[in-house]
Amino acid sequence: MPPQTQKKNRRLATAEELQRLFQLALDMLCIGGFDGYFKVVNPAWERVLGYTAEELTSRPWLDFVHPDDIEKTIHAGDTLGEGVEVIRFQNRYRAKDGSYRWLSWMSRPHVEGKMIYAVARDITEGKKTQLELERSRIEAEAANRAKSAFLANMSHEIRTPMNSIIGMTDLVLDSKLSSEQRQHLETVRQSAEALLALLDDVLDLSKIEAQKLRIERVEFRLRETVQDVVRMLAFRADPAVLKLSTDIQTETPNNLIGDPNRFRQVLVNLVGNAIKFTTKGQVTVCVRVKTVTAQNVILKCSVTDTGIGIPLDKQKVIFDAFAQADASITRKYGGTGLGLSICNQLIQLMGGQISVQSAPKKGTTFSFELPFGIGPPRDAISEPPKLQTTPGNVKPIPLKVLVVEDNAVNQKLARLLLRKLGHRPTIASNGRVALRILERRRFDLVLMDIQMPLMGGIQTTAAIRESEKQSGEHIPIIAMTAHAMSSSRENALRAGMDDFICKPIHVEQLRRVLEPFAAPALNTASLLAGLGGNEKLVRELVDVFVTDAPKLMSRIERAIKRGDAGRLKETAHALKGSIGNFETSRAFSAARRLELLGREKKLQYAPAALADAKMELKRLIETLRSLS
Repeated sequence: MPPQTQKKNRRLATAEELQRLFQLALDMLCIGGFDGYFKVVNPAWERVLGYTAEELTSRPWLDFVHPDDIEKTIHAGDTLGEGVEVIRFQNRYRAKDGSYRWLSWMSRPHVEGKMIYAVARDITEGKKTQLELERSRIEAEAANRAKSAFLANMSHEIRTPMNSIIGMTDLVLDSKLSSEQRQHLETVRQSAEALLALLDDVLDLSKIEAQKLRIERVEFRLRETVQDVVRMLAFRADPAVLKLSTDIQTETPNNLIGDPNRFRQVLVNLVGNAIKFTTKGQVTVCVRVKTVTAQNVILKCSVTDTGIGIPLDKQKVIFDAFAQADASITRKYGGTGLGLSICNQLIQLMGGQISVQSAPKKGTTFSFELPFGIGPPRDAISEPPKLQTTPGNVKPIPLKVLVVEDNAVNQKLARLLLRKLGHRPTIASNGRVALRILERRRFDLVLMDIQMPLMGGIQTTAAIRESEKQSGEHIPIIAMTAHAMSSSRENALRAGMDDFICKPIHVEQLRRVLEPFAAPALNTASLLAGLGGNEKLVRELVDVFVTDAPKLMSRIERAIKRGDAGRLKETAHALKGSIGNFETSRAFSAARRLELLGREKKLQYAPAALADAKMELKRLIETLRSLS
């Protein structure tokens, strides 16, 4: 372009052209004074607010500002007066019809001329959309909270009677019955268990949808986990017609880091389905290594059956919630169609994908790949070797147990179960009653319901722990609740409880929970038997323990100070195993609680647990030294 043309194109706009631009601008342009009055406004103001130019310039602009926005509007004007070059802010202006419009401002002062040049844009519709979205978000969050509370309450309300049904059924099944009576009662029990499984599925699905389900990364042993699943489900398969087996590649690492509970849940669901839909043939759980490095491995897991199979057109929907391949399947085999949907979502949360290969009457293979960390070899963990002790005729110590439970049927069930296990129960109907009883009597352990009238389990436990700060004692408290939400466990640990069991409570579950507390404090006969009666070897073992246990306790204390949950779990596990050689109860329980806090990453509760463990270990060491 010739220089002459460029010069012509760069001419300045005339005053007439600038005035035309001011008049035709879509945005609201204005010139104001530091006295708080508009001097000039363009026609866009009348189009947006309905006022004429004379109406706008005859009154202070603050007369038009929403009362809630006056302060920030004054602050904006003061900021311009302080020499700020450009300011941006939003406020509401009253229109002539009485409504308010949201305006977005950009202002610039001209101090020498004592003028403010500003442009405003009507953002009312966008603001409405923003407010509606915010209101929708708040309402959605409130709905999610309400749904979670509803599901937690439903869990409690269903599990409370189920606890009684299953518990009483177990007690009757343990008595003399005719074959017909036993068959009927086993049907009752299986139906109750099925109802609870459905409840757990609904809770899991809700937590996944609300993005509240957390995936853990803890150390676990692969082969033991797979074998546990197979053993647990073996009773569903008739060995005469259906073979249930595992096939784990030899070079597959066994010590893995991941979420063993969710991995087990996926396997239980897939193997359970395979058994349900296979009348004869075999069900095989197969594990292969896809890729492996020094720190990580990707495993390909599959569950293969020789069952009824799935038509190709139905394989696309089976992972949807509440979907079944065929309505007749629900009628014949039962189920809600939640299991595979939950498996699919759990596997995705763990970083994998699931797929299916199947054909009608030719069986089905569900395959999924999951990444895991590789943990240290078992012998790399500093843990004293466990003795294979033989308890012989040693009987558990009868425990004096305070049961804090408000439901009359559950009170009766707890009393029967505890007496069956050889313990001496006392019942308190709520937390207030429990505190009064504890003031007068000593107990070995408390079974504490969480949700009770007048004073619930969390508040009661907090009161007990507060009183123990003066006495220096520590009574084990086991949470006992019908709530299945993960927050229940967190609340129980936060209140200072030592363990947690979820209703319905089975007699074997209760036995396992009470076993560490009911075991003899020190069984020298069993220890001698485990070492072939060699008293010298016993003294050597005691010497090793007395030397090494305080060192492990020091490592635990350092892990807590550094906030190292993994090291706390690992070292407390080693201490627990070392203590277990002597069949102690209280010290073993104290070490187990430290291990649990490390696994759950609840280090805020670790100092109190450490104090308990130190006290119990000191008592144990004093007892052991008296033997040598």
